[in-house]
Amino acid sequence: MDEKNKAKKILKVLNKIYPTTPIPLDHTSNFTLLMSVLLSAQCTDLNVNNVTKNIYPKYNRPEHFVKLGKKRIENLKHSKNCPVLAIKQQVWLCLKVLEFQLLQLILIYTD
Repeated sequence: MDEKNKAKKILKVLNKIYPTTPIPLDHTSNFTLLMSVLLSAQCTDLNVNNVTKNIYPKYNRPEHFVKLGKKRIENLKHSKNCPVLAIKQQVWLCLKVLEFQLLQLILIYTD
């Protein structure tokens, strides 16, 4: 059996055993899931959900986080025991996402 067929067989078995895998992090989009995953590396999923439940309804896009800035994000999350390092990483990641989106637009409109 070659590698490709072996992989297909393994995936078929895994999909039978685990048909759906719940995501314990509350999120409203792929972006908010990414932000939550980044936080979850430094605190529990429950704490992440507590930190983000009042943030994501209003701030749920990269530009929202960039516009808020590091200090205001810290103020939003500080009372919830959110690590400052995670906040710095989130701001950096938001900037990278926006840079990528801008590059995509430039490529689309310069062709």
